[in-house]
Amino acid sequence: MKTRKLIEQIKALFDADLRHSLNKQQSLHQVLEQLRRKEKALQAELLYQQDPQRRDKLQLKIDLVHSQRKKGLVLLKQAQADAGPVHLTASGIDSDHCGDIAANDESEQRD
Repeated sequence: MKTRKLIEQIKALFDADLRHSLNKQQSLHQVLEQLRRKEKALQAELLYQQDPQRRDKLQLKIDLVHSQRKKGLVLLKQAQADAGPVHLTASGIDSDHCGDIAANDESEQRD
């Protein structure tokens, strides 16, 4: 890893505000994932529903879940912009970016 990136990661570990922001991002991501699954399940149920009243109720639920998910995505993007380029969790490096870090380590070892 490059020195600048290591310094950013260490700074993130000691910065309580950044740690709080990263925890918030992680929580938002989990909630958004649950909302996405809920929306897909409701859409699948809507496909097989024959009763028009029940279909209307399902569509309202889908619209509600969809709007909540969109609001959550906006919050997540704001939290990511506030946190900056560092991708750490309270327990270490975010697993989504481990592949990128491993690739960087390999390229630095070749040089």
